[in-house]
Amino acid sequence: MFTVITSENNLKNEVEIINKLFVAGLNCLHVRKPKMTKEELHKWITDINENFHNRCMLHQHHELVLKFNLKGIHIKEKQRGEIKDLDRYTRYFQQENKCKSTGFHQLGEYKMLSQKFEYAFLSPVFNSVSKENYHGMEWDVSSLQQKPIALGGVTEKNIQETKKLGYGGIAVLGSVWNASNPVNAFLSLKNEYDEVYG
Repeated sequence: MFTVITSENNLKNEVEIINKLFVAGLNCLHVRKPKMTKEELHKWITDINENFHNRCMLHQHHELVLKFNLKGIHIKEKQRGEIKDLDRYTRYFQQENKCKSTGFHQLGEYKMLSQKFEYAFLSPVFNSVSKENYHGMEWDVSSLQQKPIALGGVTEKNIQETKKLGYGGIAVLGSVWNASNPVNAFLSLKNEYDEVYG
């Protein structure tokens, strides 16, 4: 699994670039826009080509998943503790055939809770590209049955290392959005990913 996560901030020509990423072969986009109101996010999603809606996972305003027939919901680490009945909440979306994902920053917690979700990010694996002083843990997860998705500092140069450490795929943010040409950066990452993960 190769995932791109949006920037928290609105970037110039962002949705236009996202549509190009989908055309270039992106299968999963995590839409992470914590500063947007429900109305703003609604408008933002509307600008994405409708053919690609089923490849989008939503981090906020989960009710829009059903309105736009998106791929599913992502429950952030903090949200997992805030939702009173997590099983009931996720079951509702599961009944609508929506995917459920989450994220972890501790390997022990990942081992305990990851099976409740279709997949989960584990971060930071490497030193972050987009956050300062966010140091990678380089956890070896090769013995785990449910493989996490590597997040944090993933670049073209260390995709092979994620495979060696046992990850089931990668998620990138800074490696795409910090590049002068995000589409070209994505294509380089995808080529390396396809080579390594086959």
